[in-house]
Amino acid sequence: MVNWSDLPVDVLREIVLKLDSAQDLVFFSAVCGPWKYAYSTAKNNWTRTMPWLMVPENAQNSPNYPRILYCPNKQRCYQLHLPQTYGARCWGSSCGWIVVLDHNLEMYMLNPITKSRISLPPLSSMPNVCVEDEDGPEFLQLCIIQKAVVIEADGEYIVITTPGIFYHSVHYARPGDQEKLG
Repeated sequence: MVNWSDLPVDVLREIVLKLDSAQDLVFFSAVCGPWKYAYSTAKNNWTRTMPWLMVPENAQNSPNYPRILYCPNKQRCYQLHLPQTYGARCWGSSCGWIVVLDHNLEMYMLNPITKSRISLPPLSSMPNVCVEDEDGPEFLQLCIIQKAVVIEADGEYIVITTPGIFYHSVHYARPGDQEKLG
């Protein structure tokens, strides 16, 4: 009889990278210690498309309140502890990333499963955008960016933002860029 916990870690990592849903990742990591270890070493490279929808916060939410994500493929809701999204404006996207504009007006990509975070250029690098507004960050979160989308091209991610109500240009950037392009 085969002992599944004796599979080589490199084989298990390849399996992790082929899984299609976050639920499958969680189940995979719960099988046994070696499988959990393989998951922990491969999860940051897992970039399956996850067309999940994040339910907006409500007035009762706090940093300890789990965010609710809906997976259309599984027709199921999941609760994830994502304190970094508390008070932030979030846009769902493809490639398993959420674009976050937090209360400090820092913009970054967040993978809700692996908790990986990739910084994006500061808003101050966007042409004609003034981040020193007396109306506060909540106002700016609503006005500067209407939508943000992550696409993958040639193994690199590109974030595209469409303008909010007071701004009139589309911007794009790659993670690690120091300033917005376009």
